[in-house]
Amino acid sequence: MQKGYAPYTPKKQSVGERKVFEIHYIDFISNGGAVYDLDNMRILTPARYIKLHSEVKHGGVERHLEDDSELEFIRFVSDICAVNAMSEAEHGRWVIHFENVTEHPDGSDLIYYPQPDADSSPEGIVNTIKQWRAENGKPGFKVE
Repeated sequence: MQKGYAPYTPKKQSVGERKVFEIHYIDFISNGGAVYDLDNMRILTPARYIKLHSEVKHGGVERHLEDDSELEFIRFVSDICAVNAMSEAEHGRWVIHFENVTEHPDGSDLIYYPQPDADSSPEGIVNTIKQWRAENGKPGFKVE
């Protein structure tokens, strides 16, 4: 609540039949923006996650794996594994993003064709990436 007014979205930002929602938003809903729920937890769709993490940031430097927390990336890998995409094309973009930011030589095979003795859960996949990056002198995830 800024300046004592209850939070709401303008009429142009309505969803469905309702005209006003009591939410905080950090970007316009029509732009695919994320919103804050009542507990002030940030909600990002996987598509919004990719958009935020693939944009060129300050100084012309693209985001890398070390710009994300481990928990954020586990959620992203979980969405890839569960195929929570709106389309096959969107899912393909997620997989390409995964391959680009992890830099792991096995790429998406970590998800789709894991080694027989490997943990193929999202947490196991992220642990494999962390271990490989540490062994190869690459930075890890940001500390939360």
